[in-house]
Amino acid sequence: MDVYPELQNYIDSLQIIDTHEHLPMEAQRPKHDVLCEYLRHYFSCDLISAGLSDKGLSEARDASKDLVKRFKMIEPFWEAARSTGYGRALDLAARDLYGVEQINAGTIAKLNDAYVKAREDGGWYQTVLKKRSRIALSVLDSDLNCDRSFFASVYRFDGLIAPQHRRDLQSKGDELGVKVHTLGDWKEVFRLELDRVRKKGAVALKTGMAYLRPLRFEKVGEAEAERAFNDYFSDWNAPDWRQGIKAPLVLQDHLMHHLLKLADERGLTFQIHTGLQEGNGNVIYDANPALLTNLFLEYGDVKFDCFHMGYPYVMELSNLAKNFRNVHIDMCWGNIISPEAARRALVEWLDAVPANKISAFAAIIVLWMGSTRTRRWPARTWRLHWRKSQRRLVRSGPRQTTRAVAVLRQSTEAVRAQGAREAEKEIRGSGLRALDLGLWERACFSATVLLNTVKLGAPPASGEGRGRGFGVERGMTAGGSRRL
Repeated sequence: MDVYPELQNYIDSLQIIDTHEHLPMEAQRPKHDVLCEYLRHYFSCDLISAGLSDKGLSEARDASKDLVKRFKMIEPFWEAARSTGYGRALDLAARDLYGVEQINAGTIAKLNDAYVKAREDGGWYQTVLKKRSRIALSVLDSDLNCDRSFFASVYRFDGLIAPQHRRDLQSKGDELGVKVHTLGDWKEVFRLELDRVRKKGAVALKTGMAYLRPLRFEKVGEAEAERAFNDYFSDWNAPDWRQGIKAPLVLQDHLMHHLLKLADERGLTFQIHTGLQEGNGNVIYDANPALLTNLFLEYGDVKFDCFHMGYPYVMELSNLAKNFRNVHIDMCWGNIISPEAARRALVEWLDAVPANKISAFAAIIVLWMGSTRTRRWPARTWRLHWRKSQRRLVRSGPRQTTRAVAVLRQSTEAVRAQGAREAEKEIRGSGLRALDLGLWERACFSATVLLNTVKLGAPPASGEGRGRGFGVERGMTAGGSRRL
């Protein structure tokens, strides 16, 4: 008996957690054509990389012009990028959701008709997220007023870490009842804001500062940070109409450590963008997860959820997750950045990193939803990656195969019935540990991903976060609150 088909069928039946999303609420989706939708993010970057000019991209996004002519204008670049993870995701979405075998000049009008009809009919999130992709919950970046039947939300503090103008200090201070005159006042705003968003249902913190600066946050003393903070009150930054300033790195560093101190006291999860930045022409080495090592060492009770496989710093992230109890791997976006890189990384991680440190799926594409986005492509890619990894790693006879499937079923069903912590105790204590260790861990991998994520859920009706972990039980991986 071959283990692969039986595990494949069972894995395909599982509900999964989407650890990172940027979807608007369905009623807020923009009403434009399918080409505008597909060129909003991600694949447009591959077109630019293939040689499309910024002007050409802008014209292709202009829905007031003829759809077919716009597509023909960019078609040479589309063909050059069709084989990328982004390009293949779009073709799969067009085929699986709209019945269009391939996106080209001859099919773009038909695809657009199907896209517009699906949007007008409504219920598309239910169809794509729940029915087609079998996504139990998506973790959103960041909308505390999101629809809790589909989403849970994280919250970004980036604007507080790097405010642009004195009016930003005053506005946030007024909102929380604090007159901001000193750095101490501003740090009190941090504390009040953190408590406020937890009560509003935030399930984790998030930062995307790797787009703007290196991820190395040095330890900066209060006095040095105060001097930098006082620049917000100098004459040239005083009138509201003046441009404002860029927050000095020493102030950003100090405030990041302050935020992490607050998170550490509460045992919270912190999602961090690492690796590839969306767009063209960014500084990739700013986003190396190894730059965060000093934070991992100092804030041991913060669960750091490192996004996007750290790509291309995949093995650096593997080393960090192996060495630090509080560092977790989140594969969000990696499934379409490079499907093959995601497969290879997963194979190595299963050899090197405990399985409960890995969150293996998030759709993350700001929005191909009218076609795809959280759709079946990323969900199916996650499952495909796991199956291919399993096929490479599991070589066993009938007895081991039967027991491996039993482990997987026992694990996932125990999670659903008992909750993550109790299920983990039962799984670890069962006699099935007599299996070869490698086979055990790989057979349990899908279940341990659920162990990481299934307890996230929507916050309780009172709005209070569950425990110290923003709705994520302590000891579970950050990916669940995150990758997600």
